[in-house]
Amino acid sequence: MKVHEAVAGFLTGQGVDVVFGLLGEANMLIVHDLVHRHGVRYVAATREDGAVMMADGYVRTGGRIGVAMVTHGPALTNAMTAITEACRHGTALLVFTAYTPVARPWHQQALDIDAAVAPTGARLQRIRSATTVAEDLTAAYRLALLESRPVVVVFPIEIMEDEVAASTVSVGPVPVVDHRPGPAEPDLDRVVGVLATARRPIVLAGRGAHRSGSRDRLLALAERLGAPVATTLLAKGMFKDEPFDLGIFGTFSSDTTTKVIDEADCVLAFGASLNEFTTERNRLTEGKAVIQVDIDPTHIGRFGPVAAHAVGDARRVAEDIHRMLDEAEVEPAGFRSDRLRRYLADNRASAEFDDQSTAETVDMRTVVARVNELLPRERTVVSDGGRFMVAPVRYLEVPSPRHFAITISFGAIGLGLAAAVGAAAARRGHPVVAVVGDGGFAMSLAEFTTAVRYQLDLVVIVINDRSYGVEYHHYLQRGRTPEVSLFDWPDFAEVARAFGGHGVVVKSLADLDLLETALGERGSMPLLVDVRIDPDVRVGVLD
Repeated sequence: MKVHEAVAGFLTGQGVDVVFGLLGEANMLIVHDLVHRHGVRYVAATREDGAVMMADGYVRTGGRIGVAMVTHGPALTNAMTAITEACRHGTALLVFTAYTPVARPWHQQALDIDAAVAPTGARLQRIRSATTVAEDLTAAYRLALLESRPVVVVFPIEIMEDEVAASTVSVGPVPVVDHRPGPAEPDLDRVVGVLATARRPIVLAGRGAHRSGSRDRLLALAERLGAPVATTLLAKGMFKDEPFDLGIFGTFSSDTTTKVIDEADCVLAFGASLNEFTTERNRLTEGKAVIQVDIDPTHIGRFGPVAAHAVGDARRVAEDIHRMLDEAEVEPAGFRSDRLRRYLADNRASAEFDDQSTAETVDMRTVVARVNELLPRERTVVSDGGRFMVAPVRYLEVPSPRHFAITISFGAIGLGLAAAVGAAAARRGHPVVAVVGDGGFAMSLAEFTTAVRYQLDLVVIVINDRSYGVEYHHYLQRGRTPEVSLFDWPDFAEVARAFGGHGVVVKSLADLDLLETALGERGSMPLLVDVRIDPDVRVGVLD
């Protein structure tokens, strides 16, 4: 077989059934083989950064590994921001590209790929020759999964149609085994010792805890400790519907959750980095005994001191702690109580704000809360970055962390829409809600056409204050006019309709009926909701 056939066969042999990309000389033969030989679903993006973010969103909301195909030169540089976001989030991706022909060193699209990829934090795997295709692809695949990061796979474009012996190309699944050791017994002893003296502990689950499949073990441990449970932002929804679920621990905590956290004397964190956003720059952990459990020893104490720690998989460590608490006959703490249960049941985040709609604008929180009521419980939520993030994080519920993604790991805006398209490709059968700012949507609106082409069940909520909102408030806080942060955008609902989708403008409370109708009648095409808000209304943590 030829090299491009071998690549397609390898990917489908790993169970890859959807690929995102933008065609070019470097990938067109591989994509053709994937689609016409193997029946892989190919989602053609409008831009290369969109293709990578679609693969990223696909992994975050359901896939094991994502695959993006871009060509050489400017295609790869277009994708750099998205690759960096995926790397900092820890998304397992294979991003395929190629070197331009060696025989043409003056090639217009020539690029030092090694130097270009290095700052993103992604790994680079070269396909050295036709005879090493299987070996090199296997290395890239294992690396992406074991390190949970993007691997940029680079071909010499000249070898694409070279012959390779079919017997040397594995079409079966590559085994990926993590051999990291379990927790040390002395570390566990110290953990249990700290827990034995805690009177008001909280069990905190991060994304690592979700990835380990430890939900049931953590709930059992929390009950054994007499502790409520909470999650980091990236594990949103992990304990949904549990009576002692505090929700998100950190910058996006509700007022109710913050009050409970303030009463705690111990935080037992599993698979959570405990970064400045989770701890509110250590305010939420100050004066508390912090216990950190993480599979990566470099994460322990990275953002602040800990009283005890254990290195290992969250599921296994939770089981060990539970067993050792029983052996030591440690009594449960009394933080769980009927009083706390009633307090959590009676106080919901959606009741913690006063609507600030006007005759010409609407409060974004009210709109998002209404969407939460109108859509089925089985939905996926993707948030872009921006001052509006408090709305989807607090007021759009999700059934599990696999149903939530937020594209802020690199602090960029404009990546959320493409990630939502990838999530919709992964989550067919229920709606995906993308919440984006007007600036971020303007950056990425071309990918709305991708959602239209594939008739995805996507609801795009554009929080439109006709400005770059964070900068608007920073200007005001510094006593300067915010004029240069203002924009006179087109009617985004009309743009959506021009692209072939549906669109509706919501600019007052009276328009909420229009929203309900639009959600109910959206059919098979994506819907854009242009939510007109007042830039002077302060609702978010970034204001």
